[in-house]
Amino acid sequence: MAELRQVSDSELEASLRDAGSRYPYPPTPNLAHAVRARIVLAPAVPATSRRVNVVRPWRLALVAGLVLVFLAGAALLNRGTRDAIAHFFHVRGVVVTKASALPSVSVSSLNLGQPTSLERAQSLVSFISPELFLKVAGPDTHVEETSVNGDPAWWLAGHPHVIIVQTTPEDYREERLRLAANTLVWEDESVTLRIESGLSKSDAMDIATHMP
Repeated sequence: MAELRQVSDSELEASLRDAGSRYPYPPTPNLAHAVRARIVLAPAVPATSRRVNVVRPWRLALVAGLVLVFLAGAALLNRGTRDAIAHFFHVRGVVVTKASALPSVSVSSLNLGQPTSLERAQSLVSFISPELFLKVAGPDTHVEETSVNGDPAWWLAGHPHVIIVQTTPEDYREERLRLAANTLVWEDESVTLRIESGLSKSDAMDIATHMP
């Protein structure tokens, strides 16, 4: 028996085209004309018999609101999730996060440096970051999200917390000279303000709300 020769794709295509032209095939009917005729002859459905399920916008908003409330409540039940939420929802320029333990430091002065102008301070900073200050609160530090004159604010009290300052776009410096005491941080338009003291929350809030 002679061995079959392997046919290339182009030769196979040419053979099929040649065979197809020699076999009769019935002509394709005009389907478009037949379908159009069926549509014209079909009885019209009365408009009153049609029932369209329309979802009202207020119902969609209600369902979405209930889902968000449920998800927020479930998230707040978990401590890790609460801490993650506290990390992202913060006053502009300040991030509050929780830590399992804080370093021990000795009492010292604030070491604030020399007074300077805003222009001079801006010239010394070569970058702008939305998270310039990071506050790390220990497990016994009370962290509360609040507001001052309708603007977002943080109240940290009970136990001291660590302040970390961003010094370059990539690096942060931990303030180890001291631990911050009761602190109220809030945002007033484009300015972030801070009161650190031994005052209670009500006294600190009273000062903040009456600041010019």
